[in-house]
Amino acid sequence: MKKEHKVAVVSDLQDRGFFSLRNGVDLAALHLQVSRFTIYNYLKEVS
Repeated sequence: MKKEHKVAVVSDLQDRGFFSLRNGVDLAALHLQVSRFTIYNYLKEVS
């Protein structure tokens, strides 16, 4: 999966409120095979 696709997934998850769940960032990072730090960077990118 390319970065653009991962950013789009993170954006969609953000819109749906996924990251307000406990361990949401950890789960997204696990399934997208990136670090938590990368998820936070993607969130900054889509904001």
